[in-house]
Amino acid sequence: VKLLMRRGAAACQMGLFTEALTDFLQANVKFQKLSGQQASSLTGVSIETLAGDVSRLRLLVDAEALKKEGDGLFAERNTTDALLKYNAALALIPVHVSCLSNRAACKMAQQDLPGCIADCSTAIALLQSDSEGKYSPDGADPAQSKKELRFDSANNVLQQEQIKTMLFTILPPAGSTKRSAWILKTLLRRGVALAQLNQFEAAVEDYQRAVALDPTNEAVKSDLMQIVAARDRVAAAEANLVQ
Repeated sequence: VKLLMRRGAAACQMGLFTEALTDFLQANVKFQKLSGQQASSLTGVSIETLAGDVSRLRLLVDAEALKKEGDGLFAERNTTDALLKYNAALALIPVHVSCLSNRAACKMAQQDLPGCIADCSTAIALLQSDSEGKYSPDGADPAQSKKELRFDSANNVLQQEQIKTMLFTILPPAGSTKRSAWILKTLLRRGVALAQLNQFEAAVEDYQRAVALDPTNEAVKSDLMQIVAARDRVAAAEANLVQ
């Protein structure tokens, strides 16, 4: 039972939600066949906890299916219907970070730059959250300022603690290369949107953070230099107007 649960949890972190559901369903069946003494020896495992895990995994499977439909529509440049699919997926699982990221890209394609920035900011908060479901707001000292993640879920299907549990089930492990790559991609997407809105200071901050995450990426460094140059041109033009 424990081995199936561990494998299912690992599958979740890899985004393999159908495989994870299969493992937890098998674990549930095997657990119900255990004797009372055998079952009680499995700390933290019960019919109720397994049923809850299965229920949440079913939601994840449904949300992932909606996301994939959205991805297909987005690839066909049908951003209107893609956005509807992403919205439906996030209504089920508001902490589905990869869906948030893809919805941000969809909004950017629609020139909804504020919407893109908002989704990127939510995704970054999720990716920077700790094991207690708290995160450091952008620009804040992580040691001094922590905020609690809170989300709305469709029809209150999930309670806040359940949402947090799901977040840390589906996110790549903190400090992993994959999680860093997700943060990098999201910072760059938000930086592009900010630059397009001429919010150059904020765009520069995102690109500087991206360079810190991937200091050997020459393309990111080049883009940062271009944004800095654009910021300086605007500042110079504004200074000339004042004179």
